[in-house]
Amino acid sequence: MQGGLAPFVVALIVAELLQRMRLSGLAIIAGFAVTVYLVSDFSFEALTASRKIVLLGLLSAGLPCR
Repeated sequence: MQGGLAPFVVALIVAELLQRMRLSGLAIIAGFAVTVYLVSDFSFEALTASRKIVLLGLLSAGLPCR
């Protein structure tokens, strides 16, 4: 239950908080980060291939959209 509900609630809260600054798109990254936290034991110590993919997904929030 928490695997699907927690990312949705976090994304909803982040979207509401960042709506005035037009940054509500970052809510998707917040939901993704919560999913990664709940599903896996993510750490930066030993970067495996799957952890590198997750890290790239989190860093993609910093790319400009045009």
